Amino acid sequence: MTASPHPTTAAPVTDAEYRAVCEFLYDEAALLDQDAYAAWLGLLTADVRYRLRARTLRALDQAASTYRVVDNNAEELRIRVGQISDPRLTFAENPPSITRRHLHNIRVRAAAEPGELHVTVNVLLHRSRGVEGEEHCYSAQRHDVLRRTDDGYLLAAREVVLDSTVIKSMNVSVLF
Repeated sequence: MTASPHPTTAAPVTDAEYRAVCEFLYDEAALLDQDAYAAWLGLLTADVRYRLRARTLRALDQAASTYRVVDNNAEELRIRVGQISDPRLTFAENPPSITRRHLHNIRVRAAAEPGELHVTVNVLLHRSRGVEGEEHCYSAQRHDVLRRTDDGYLLAAREVVLDSTVIKSMNVSVLF
């Protein structure tokens, strides 16, 4: 990936819609911080795509690029959530990580597809895990596609690009 998948020239949304999207994102982050994974899965579309990428080192004269860390569809996400939710199935999240997500610089634009919005969010995720207090701080930019429904918004796609070339934690079992 060399550029944002969401064009910045798309039309902005109304103030009311921007506030509603921010509330959705804040509520979603709170669910993840509270390990409320079943409720979080309820915010996803049936065709959701979740990708996590990290940056690569490059020379000044080379184009920016990333490498894939995670690429999940809806079923794979359900399996992943089941694994991190069940202490019998995971070492990475037993004991569970303590997380806090900070969302900043939220930009919302109308998408070409009717009923969809492109959302770009800068994320700072603090993670503390294990009995020895291992801590990690992940900085990333998220590119989300939200789909409007009669009941609000659902997450149709998420691409997370870490601001790191090396992932120093033993695993990236947390969700962004």
